Amino acid sequence: MPTKPNIPSPRAKAAHRSVNHQTQRVSGRHSGLSANGDSSPALYRLEPKFRKTEVQNKTKTERSRRATARHLVHFELVNTVARKVCLAGSFNNWKPEDGQMARLGDGKWSKDLALAPGIYEYRLVIDGEWIPDPRADHTVVNPFGERNSLLTVS
Repeated sequence: MPTKPNIPSPRAKAAHRSVNHQTQRVSGRHSGLSANGDSSPALYRLEPKFRKTEVQNKTKTERSRRATARHLVHFELVNTVARKVCLAGSFNNWKPEDGQMARLGDGKWSKDLALAPGIYEYRLVIDGEWIPDPRADHTVVNPFGERNSLLTVS
């Protein structure tokens, strides 16, 4: 006749965890011997995993902090006839509405973006017309045969 496994109640589990969170009781049938060599239920000490995890998390945090370190990049344009100027690029999924530049007066437009290190392609959108940045040092041909401005953030 099969025996019913010894399953502790949730309250008993909680009480056991509160007594010693690093000890695990193994009960019921098991193969192997306990620390004293008999086949009674054994207590096994679990290695505190928080130490290794803490070191791993610290390393991951430092790597992610370096990877997500942002640099302030200033964009500026002078265009006295423009009514609306936006930036669209790989840094904002080519959405001009997310990169609207501020009018400073005297035809000056400005936008500051916090960007992670990398290489970005972008274009200016002046009153709905997409053009490369005339002040950009480098450009690259886009899939439509036009030029995108290239920005390197290091």
